[in-house]
Amino acid sequence: MGMMSECDDADTAAAAEGAAIYLLLSGVMPARTVAAEAACRAYANQQGLRVDEAYVYHEQPVASAEWYDRPLFASMLHDALLGRFSALIAPSRQDLLGDDQTRDVLTHALRASGVSLHILG
Repeated sequence: MGMMSECDDADTAAAAEGAAIYLLLSGVMPARTVAAEAACRAYANQQGLRVDEAYVYHEQPVASAEWYDRPLFASMLHDALLGRFSALIAPSRQDLLGDDQTRDVLTHALRASGVSLHILG
């Protein structure tokens, strides 16, 4: 097993304070998307979390409720499992959870990676 470098320590510390945001875009009501993202960012700030721009996911809505039909949702799960952020913030359950399978996959991935889930509404 190799030794951790100072860079590894810095990456681990950044992930410990880093937050991701997941939003479903609203083409019909773009102001809702802007307001929802602003609310997520304000919440992160209040909690002392730093939003990492690399992990702000703006997903286009799809007809399917299946999680694997949402490419950015799948990317978010992958990034969570790799420990790239410590908190996931979403403006609503509707943005994040489509069906029971999606909820189960998300819950399992976040628990396995130690990522906390924060749903604002």
